[in-house]
Amino acid sequence: MFRSLIFKSVLAISMVSSVSPAMAAIDRGTGQICQSDLTHYIPDRSNRALTASKVTAKAKRLHGKKRDELILRQVMSGNIPDFLRRLQPVSFKKRIAGRLRTVTLCVMPDYMAVGSNKDFLRVPMGLDAAMIIADQFDFVLPTTKMVDVIHSKADTRLRPKPMKPGRLMTSTNYFARHNKLVESQRKKKDLPLGMLLAGHKKDLVISNRMWKRSNRVAIYGWHYPNGKRIQPLSTVHGKGYADYSHGVRLVSTTAYVDGKRTSLYKLLGDRKLASMVSKEGRMRNANRLVASNRTASRSRMLAAVNFKRKASPTQMMASAKPQKKVGRTPTSILPKLALNYAPDMIPFSYAPDLLSVEPKQKRAPARVIAPIKQTKKETSKKKKVKVASKRVKSAWNASFL
Repeated sequence: MFRSLIFKSVLAISMVSSVSPAMAAIDRGTGQICQSDLTHYIPDRSNRALTASKVTAKAKRLHGKKRDELILRQVMSGNIPDFLRRLQPVSFKKRIAGRLRTVTLCVMPDYMAVGSNKDFLRVPMGLDAAMIIADQFDFVLPTTKMVDVIHSKADTRLRPKPMKPGRLMTSTNYFARHNKLVESQRKKKDLPLGMLLAGHKKDLVISNRMWKRSNRVAIYGWHYPNGKRIQPLSTVHGKGYADYSHGVRLVSTTAYVDGKRTSLYKLLGDRKLASMVSKEGRMRNANRLVASNRTASRSRMLAAVNFKRKASPTQMMASAKPQKKVGRTPTSILPKLALNYAPDMIPFSYAPDLLSVEPKQKRAPARVIAPIKQTKKETSKKKKVKVASKRVKSAWNASFL
């Protein structure tokens, strides 16, 4: 008996240790913390959506803004691989003020791509296009700290594959060639889609530097497997620049602190906890950095795409048509207990179930308090306060438009 128990325990340990990284990644991805509702704003992919090969052929002679608009149309229509919709949890800990705190981010397993699971292309793009996608899908670009953490927690860290530098670095042909190099690495290691991959691209990031250099793109990363990076934080290039080495990895605006759901923007602006997700400390109004209407160029690009954002679950509930009122139920078929209820409030289909319901208790009448008479000065003061509060609210709402 004792020997059989030892044998079973040893067998169980050997089975756990023999689980491949790919299986571990899939198991980790099935966690409940990064739920599917976080990708609600991403439209479903149409059966008629273009494959990556056809998108590449269309973008072959396009550059800069024109190519970004093409990519934007494809992504905003939902033409992205399904594996990108399965967000991966990335958890890390830090001791703050003597207390060990845990933060969990929900990130896309790979960089933004167009196409299907069978035929997709990782697409570099300018800052405006990346920010529009992030904002409309309720995501955000990572900080340099998030990029480091994602690389350290990745299921597989691929090796960077730099290509020959030159003016062709920004061409669509270079994009496709580099994508093939990355895919050859992934397929050689027999890695399934949906794993958390890192190391194969530089990241477009958000930074406090962007407040002073709003016309620049911030890039960072391209780590080796040992953790050393090729690209330090840089804002050298203009916001429309994109070459083959750039990637857009999106992070959900929903984060978890010690298991409690919160806004990532709120976390970035927190004086105590911001250091967990940002090397630059507190980032005020990070949502305004990502906003689609922050600059005129973003507003024009979004208008050109003509994208209509999908309604949130709460908006869908609010806009749902109210149910038709049930007609007056004949009291002759109601049990005697139903006489304590208002018959207009009881649907006919629920009448038979009323036998098991206790009669409604009568409430005591509420006390009536006489209104306090106010002087003319007090009423005029209240009016001024109301007008001032309306002006503040309108100015606050206008800042997010």
